[in-house]
Order: sequence, then structure tokens, then C-alpha cells
Amino acid sequence: MKLHRPIRIVACAAAVAWAAAPAAAQRDTTRAGATPLPGIVARAEREACPARDDPRARALWEGMRARYGAGLDSASAWTSMRASAGYVASGSLMRFDTVPSERLDGTTDGWTTGDAVRDGMRRGLSFYAAPRVGRGRRGMAGRQRAALLHTIARTGYGTLTRGVYADISQLSAVWTYPPLDGELASHFADDLFGSRTFFRVERERPITLGFCTSPRFRAQPYLSGSLFLRADSSLERAQWHFHTPEPQEDAGGEARFEPPRAETGRALLPSQGEMYRRHVGDQFFHRRLVYSPWSVDPAPFLADSLFPPPTAPLGGMHVRYHDPPTRAKP
Repeated sequence: MKLHRPIRIVACAAAVAWAAAPAAAQRDTTRAGATPLPGIVARAEREACPARDDPRARALWEGMRARYGAGLDSASAWTSMRASAGYVASGSLMRFDTVPSERLDGTTDGWTTGDAVRDGMRRGLSFYAAPRVGRGRRGMAGRQRAALLHTIARTGYGTLTRGVYADISQLSAVWTYPPLDGELASHFADDLFGSRTFFRVERERPITLGFCTSPRFRAQPYLSGSLFLRADSSLERAQWHFHTPEPQEDAGGEARFEPPRAETGRALLPSQGEMYRRHVGDQFFHRRLVYSPWSVDPAPFLADSLFPPPTAPLGGMHVRYHDPPTRAKP
């Protein structure tokens, strides 16, 4: 079967003068003036990454994942959302709500980001469209989710952006990470996550499982964090931190989950997602997305009706064409 080259369209309502600047020159990712970060990030790495897998913690994780169906593995999912993004000090991470505004209508200056990925046959793989603050939409096909999981299995939880690159929306900088705050949040209950992760019990009430990528995979960018379980064993919240070689961005995130719903095949879907990465000194870029209930369709590709017209830039934004990080068979 012939491989079809995917096409990715990225639109950013921002000055394109940065397009010639290398990623490392665009933002200071050093930790000068840094203060401890919340949650798992503030712990010593020895504590965050146990040397062995705790059988009891593993059994609790297995009980959690049994609450969810596998319907999202090959299906398409999409939703609308409310976005808030801006720059905050480390002490405001996870307490961040929205960007301050001096305008009566509460709006802010900033970018609108649009992203659309199609394969070589123009079939829809994923889309993302949201302002810095306001309403937006996102979605992903099962085929694209499988490609992202394949990338994790092959290269770990981060891909270094090499050469000339600019993304003024801040969604990608020196490193590109899997969207664990969005369509790939279901990764915390899938086989790949379980096969490369060590667990331990951090707290009994409520049950909290600490996790870290097992030692054999830590030569790649890896993951550590915590899973917070409800009394019925379903997953209430996940918090994580990305560990990468230099240049480190101290990036991480959090996802909160809606209870399993029969109409979505009991898929693990986030009700809220957050991500952050260090920008300059003690300042972080932080984005929060509050999701409406997700729609799930067994079709392996997203319907064309969900996408903006492929030949019309969104709102006059600059459009760039480049390959997505992975390729998948049609």
C-alpha cells in the first residue's frame, strides 16, 4: 500500500517576521530566577520516579482503565471549548483562570490559532481553532491518534524542533509534546501507557497514583505525574510533567475528566485541559481549555464539514504548510 504524505496547514494571526528566527533564539528557556513548580514538578526526581512498579498500584490502575471502553481507539472525536491563555509566574500555575483585560467586553489582544491536518487523499485527520481568549473548536481522527501513539512508542514524549521554526501562538516552541490535555488524554488508560510506566500509591484517600516512565525508556523524553481516582475507580484528574534533554522547558499539564458516558462508548475524555511551558525566567506560557461534551463517531476520519475551507485562510491569518511529525498509512 502506498504511503500518502500528510498535509498540515497552520494559521497564526501574528507577525511573520519571526519566521526566520531559530526556536532557541525566540524565547529564553533557561530557569534563571525560577521558583519551585506545583505538584509533581516540585518533587525530587528520585521520589517522582520509583525504581520498581508497585503491584498494588498497578492493580488500581488496571481497575481504573477497566471503567473505560476502547471505542476511542479508532474513532473520531471533536468538541467546542473555551480558551484562556497568557503568561503567568510559576506561583500562578494551576490557579490561572483567564487573561486580565481592561476592556469592557473582556476581550484581549492576541493571536487566533488554526491548525488542520489532512492525509495525501485530503481525508481529515485533525483540526484546532481557537483565539487566545474565547470560544474555539478541536478534533482528531482515530487514524491521527494512532500515529501520535506510534510516535510516543518510537521517540518518547517530546520531539525536538530543529532548524528554523516560529509559532507565536506558543503552542510549540523548542519541543513539541503530545496533546495529553486534549484528544490524547485517553493515553492515561491505554496499553502503551501501561507498558512503559511504573506506578506507586501516593495517597489512600482519595486514591492517588504516582507514575513515571520506566527506566528502560528514560533515554527518550519521558513523563512523570499523578493520577487522581474517584471513589468508583474512574479517573478524575491527571497531572504530568515532561522530562527532556536540554534545552528544558519545564513543560507539563493537567487534564480533568468527565465521568464515563454510554453515548461516547465510555471513552476517557477530558472536560478541561491545561498545558504550560517556561518562557523567560520565572514566566510561563499557560493555556487552559474548558471543553463542552465531546462528540464521538466510529468513522476513522473526520468529516469535511468540521473543517474550514482548505483554500481560505482563517480571518486573514498567515498560512504555512509543513509535514506533521509522523506519517500514517491511509
